[in-house]
Amino acid sequence: LTVLDARLCGVLDDCPVFMVGREGFSFLTRKWNGEDLRCLELFAGIGGWSAALPFFDEQCGLVSIELDPQRALALGRMRGCPVVPIDLLLPDMLALDIILLGDVRDRRWLKITLAWPFRFLLQSPPCTSFSGGGNRLGIHAEAGQLLLHGLGVAAVIQAEVSCGENVKGLIRHGHWPIIGLFAHMLGLLHLLVKVLELSRSEEHTSE
Repeated sequence: LTVLDARLCGVLDDCPVFMVGREGFSFLTRKWNGEDLRCLELFAGIGGWSAALPFFDEQCGLVSIELDPQRALALGRMRGCPVVPIDLLLPDMLALDIILLGDVRDRRWLKITLAWPFRFLLQSPPCTSFSGGGNRLGIHAEAGQLLLHGLGVAAVIQAEVSCGENVKGLIRHGHWPIIGLFAHMLGLLHLLVKVLELSRSEEHTSE
C-alpha cells in the first residue's frame, strides 16, 4: 500500500491515477549514483542508528524522520541540526542534515530523494506488537503495520543497503512468513536476518 500510495499522482473522475514507468524507475525518487553518501533514518526515535553512523563515515549526510515532537526535538539538539515539520519542507532544505517531524507514511517527504538520493536506509519500526512483552498482535495492530510501510519505503527508495532493527520476537511471530513474502513481492530479495542474544553474548545467523 505504501508503494501504491507513493505512485498516486492524482484523481480523475473519482478514479485514482497511478504513475507507471519502466522497470526500476520512480518519478518520486532516484537511485544513488556515485554521489556523496547520504542516509535516511526512518522511525528515528532519539537516534539509535544515527548515533552509530559516524563510526562508519563522519561525512555521511543524514535525514531522520520522527513522528513524536519531543523525540524529534531531543534528536535535533543532540545532532545540532534543524527539526523541520513536513508541512514546512522547502526545496532549499534538500541538501541539509535535518530531522523531519512527521509520519513515515506521509508520501510528501519522498521528494527529498530527487536532489540528493540515499545510498543507505536505516529503520527501527515499533516493536510492541511483536515483542513477547507486548500485545503480540503483529500486523493486526497499527504499530505492526508500520514495519510493512517501512518495507514499502525501502522498495521505493531503492537504496543500495537497507537495514532494519526489531525485537527477536519478530521472526518467532506467526506473521513473520507473511512479512517475508511481502518483502519478496516488493523486490527486496536478499534478506539477511541476524538474531542477537545480548544477554548471553551469542549470535545466531540465518537467511
